[in-house]
Amino acid sequence: MCLSALGATAQSLPERTVVHRNVLWLTLNSSFKFQRNWGILADISHRRSDLARENDLSLMRFAGAYWIKPNLFVAAGYAHLWSALNIGSQIAQLNENRLHQQVNLVIKWKKNFLTQRVRLEERWREGSLNGRPSGNFDYTTRYRYLFGLRRPLGNGKNSPSLVFANEIMLHSGPAVDHGIFEQNRIFGGLNLRFSEKLSLETGYMYTWQKALNGFTYASIHTIRMTLSFEWQENHHEGQQRLPSMTPHH
Repeated sequence: MCLSALGATAQSLPERTVVHRNVLWLTLNSSFKFQRNWGILADISHRRSDLARENDLSLMRFAGAYWIKPNLFVAAGYAHLWSALNIGSQIAQLNENRLHQQVNLVIKWKKNFLTQRVRLEERWREGSLNGRPSGNFDYTTRYRYLFGLRRPLGNGKNSPSLVFANEIMLHSGPAVDHGIFEQNRIFGGLNLRFSEKLSLETGYMYTWQKALNGFTYASIHTIRMTLSFEWQENHHEGQQRLPSMTPHH
């Protein structure tokens, strides 16, 4: 009797489905540090999939930041996202409102810069109904930890650098009932610094992501390009400028 019930339950569970995708991810990233400790962070991102033919996602985010030390800061802010509902079939988009708080630490070790970031996000994501935005929002809390490594390839202050980062994300909330794992991202690439203020980071990122239903997974291959602008008031020659890792969305 018990074995029959267990068998029936197992048969009723959906099989795991893996969706394979390719993405082009473009980001304009900026940071403005004024006075001694205060600053503003802002970035705009746009993603396209299916060899860049289809709209995928757009994001605008900003935050206020406070530098406790030159290599340690905290920040809090807001982001809005627009996600394509049915890629290739219609232009309807789902909205997401997101608050976040984070701590960033950069440590110099020999020639390397090691970055650690802990970010907490409160997310309100719009669902769909009959292929259209429903106007109803599910709430989840997401917990993110990023470890990054940047290694300059030369001794000059504007030398290119190799970059590696890994970020794991967990989440919880009323809509999460099939485990707390949400996704993991691995990134490797090259950072080209054109000046003290302007740099370009480009590389490959692989993402393994689980949907809220717990049975659909996405295997995502991404080419990511990020143009970063950093402005610091009263910056003087010889003052240490520790590079920040690309803020993976």
